[in-house]
Amino acid sequence: MLLIIFLWIALALVVGVLASGRGRHGFGWTMLACLISPLLAGIFLLVIADRSPHAKRPVPATHVDCPECGGRILREARVCRYCGATLAIPQEPPTLHGDP
Repeated sequence: MLLIIFLWIALALVVGVLASGRGRHGFGWTMLACLISPLLAGIFLLVIADRSPHAKRPVPATHVDCPECGGRILREARVCRYCGATLAIPQEPPTLHGDP
């Protein structure tokens, strides 16, 4: 019985650490996991939106700033989703084939 209680608390702490990494309150999620179930709280945590700051940052290689309004848009976009400006097709840098 003591092993089950120890495992329950350890898994609840894991849920709390995961919640902290996802921009949520770790202590609150640890308490929730202790009360309902670490498994249920962990599943619920993975289903809800990630609030961490790194989740909303676009990958720099996939996004550029609109030259008209400065909004962050996809590199492949032809029209800015913020201001509606038509964008020029980006030129690919030439690649060298042959000996360096």
